[in-house]
Amino acid sequence: MNDQLDKLLDSWTEEKQLLAINNRFAYIFAKAELFLELGPEEYFAKDALPPKQEYSNTTLEVLKRGCEQIMQGRGLTPETAFINISVNEFNVFMNMFHFTKIDRKTNHKYLLNNEEGILDKITWQHVVDKTQMENFNFHKKAPRDDDFINELMKDL
Repeated sequence: MNDQLDKLLDSWTEEKQLLAINNRFAYIFAKAELFLELGPEEYFAKDALPPKQEYSNTTLEVLKRGCEQIMQGRGLTPETAFINISVNEFNVFMNMFHFTKIDRKTNHKYLLNNEEGILDKITWQHVVDKTQMENFNFHKKAPRDDDFINELMKDL
């Protein structure tokens, strides 16, 4: 296993380690690490299921930010939710790992680090093996981001 992943897992409680196993964290971690090492162009060229369209620079920055948060161990619990990624951006981000959203539960008045915002608990399903995982995303509001909406609509 990866040294960085080992250190992260070793710092977690047994309960959180089990949560990581059940939510395919090692798989997501490995893909995020590869994206950060290779960069988007080479990563997508080598990916078994590359995206159907090219991403804007704004989207690529969001994908990078999301990958950096995975490397920090974010997303498995409400307290360590992904941050500063809008709802639409988060869908694009998880699609990069070949997961599609199958359920979303939202708390519109969640307090994280003394900041009120929106907490989403999202259940995802892998497009190939159909395994499911859950993670959490916290954002201040649901901004309308036409670039991401247009990118998402291209796949429909």
